[in-house]
Amino acid sequence: MDLAYDKTREREIYSRLREREEKYRAIVESTDDIIFELDRESRLIAVFGSWIENSETDTDFFIGKTAADILPEGTAEVHIMNNKIALSGEPTTYEWSFGEGLDQKYYSINLSPVFDDNGEVSGLVGIGRDITELKKAEEALRRSRDDLLLTMSSLLKVKDPYTVDHQRKVERISTAIAERLKLPNERLEALRIAAIVHDIGKLSIPADILNKPGKLNEI
Repeated sequence: MDLAYDKTREREIYSRLREREEKYRAIVESTDDIIFELDRESRLIAVFGSWIENSETDTDFFIGKTAADILPEGTAEVHIMNNKIALSGEPTTYEWSFGEGLDQKYYSINLSPVFDDNGEVSGLVGIGRDITELKKAEEALRRSRDDLLLTMSSLLKVKDPYTVDHQRKVERISTAIAERLKLPNERLEALRIAAIVHDIGKLSIPADILNKPGKLNEI
């Protein structure tokens, strides 16, 4: 009786586990993200996501291969470097791209180590997300900003040519200092913009006052 009960119980547990596995597999395989697993040698051991069907590439093509086996040398390097970081036990996030021109695609990768029962890294799990549209939007925003800065500089040049030359010198000097200090690109770009617009208030000052020789009159 106990043996029969154990067998029945075992089948129930197995059935529930299989249902749960199928449920999660369906969720994972329907996502637009790229979900993958790597072993300690950075070989792909599992790849999921609806992108596989869209790319018309069989999953078996990826299994057992490293980034260096799949991608060109210049493109594979960023994966190899970040795989080493994650294999050391530290999660890492990075971006990479491939293709050129209108066919260029951008991806953001979150890579995390998987630990075994002894606390050792047994492999990696990663999620890749297509951020191409985000990159295009950022580039469009940058172009709009640069056009605005150019317009403001042109207006200021008409009113006060000296200030425009001064702005350019401040931009060159401040960015050179920022590069020497190895500031992040985001801060360097913010500093560059600040240098360009730091005298923008002069646009609201009448030219006869701004360019008046000698001292200003008392009000």
